[in-house]
Amino acid sequence: MLFRSYEIADYQDLFKSDGVQREGFIAHEVQEVIPSGADGEKDEDNRIQSLRLDAILSVVVKAMQEQQAQIETLQTELAVLKGV
Repeated sequence: MLFRSYEIADYQDLFKSDGVQREGFIAHEVQEVIPSGADGEKDEDNRIQSLRLDAILSVVVKAMQEQQAQIETLQTELAVLKGV
C-alpha cells in the first residue's frame, strides 16, 4: 500500500478527468493489505471502488499503539544502560 499522486481518469458517466493532481491511496492496493479497507472490486462495471476510512484508521491506530509500546520499552532499556 503506497501513498501516491494521481489524477482521476474518465470512467463511464461516473467520473470525468479534471486534470487535478491529488495525493492519497489507490483502493485496490489498500484492499490487498487491508481487505476491509475498500468497498467494491477493481474495475467493477458501473461501480467505483471506495476506501473505508474506518477500517484503515483502525489498523493505523493499532500500529501506533504497538509502536508506542516499543518506544516505551526502548526508553526503559536505554535508561538502564545509561544508569539513570
